[in-house]
Amino acid sequence: MSLKKREYVSYGNDWPMFLKNSAHNTDTSEELRPPLKERWKFQSEDGAFYSSPIVYDGKVFIGDQKGSFYAVSAKTGQIAWKFDAKDAITSTPAAYKGKVYFGSKNGNIYALNVATGVLIWTYSTGAPVVSSPVISNDILYIASNNLNLYALTAASGKVRWKFKLGDYKYGGVYSSPAISCGLVFIAGKNGTVYGLDPLKGTQVWSFQTGSAIYSSPSIREETLYIGSYDRSMYALNCSTGKLIWKTPLSDWIYSTPAGWKDTLYVGTKDAIFYFLDAATGEIRASYPVDGGISSSMLVVKNGYGFIGTESGYLYAVDLLSKKIGRKYKLDGGIHSSPAIINGVLYVATTNGLLYALGK
Repeated sequence: MSLKKREYVSYGNDWPMFLKNSAHNTDTSEELRPPLKERWKFQSEDGAFYSSPIVYDGKVFIGDQKGSFYAVSAKTGQIAWKFDAKDAITSTPAAYKGKVYFGSKNGNIYALNVATGVLIWTYSTGAPVVSSPVISNDILYIASNNLNLYALTAASGKVRWKFKLGDYKYGGVYSSPAISCGLVFIAGKNGTVYGLDPLKGTQVWSFQTGSAIYSSPSIREETLYIGSYDRSMYALNCSTGKLIWKTPLSDWIYSTPAGWKDTLYVGTKDAIFYFLDAATGEIRASYPVDGGISSSMLVVKNGYGFIGTESGYLYAVDLLSKKIGRKYKLDGGIHSSPAIINGVLYVATTNGLLYALGK
């Protein structure tokens, strides 16, 4: 079994994992433009949402800070089922072949039945799991704060391999793995990006940034983009790990960059939204927004990007004119990243609210 050089998978009417696909490309074939109106909102019974919503088989899946994992009807917002993980869930779930997977701060990785919420298997890593899973070729990849990246058989939870990231005084893995270019990528708070063989878990290359990494890799064509707490954006050759460019920005970068056409989009913790030339890293435009940016942007086909801020604003950015289109105030801060299916945008807040927004 091998991975193609470039992995672009069509998921149809699903948004089945963090930033939709294994390469973390959020530019979609969906179309949506402001103004938006509220279709419905769902209130968590227990806690804040830092996990991002996914959409699979007509349901929205998301976990909260009290350990409740929800399946909600994508059409109506009515709860289908709830599972108690008994500890905080910041990991964004992934759904695949009738199962939904996520990690918890209790150190467990869970696999549940999509239709019923019944537990299928669990695997204990012994340390908090805040990273989000990615799935490819029946293998689930997810990192733990014990500094291991795990490759598990998706059907059974059996460990195929694990890779130990280098330690650091601010140890842990908050970044989520990505897959493209025939490799699986992971980054740690040790500031290092790794490219690994997806079937063996052996290291192919590594690249050291100047500080901790919370951002997740995003791969477009042959280039891996990632931000670091050294306040810089990096572009690396995804096959070799060689530096293509490095661009200093104004503050820490927590969010994962998004791309559309020849431009890269990313926000910083000091509330600046940047447009960068994807080939050179040159800053084309920047705009202050209301609230620091931890959320990652979603891009629709007709040239709008949607991204949330920690002050609770959802921004609709006109990418063609390089201007902020509209902003919408939601109830609670937005740390998670939005999803979109069938022209409906799903976004969650720290006040435990999940919104469905559309025309």
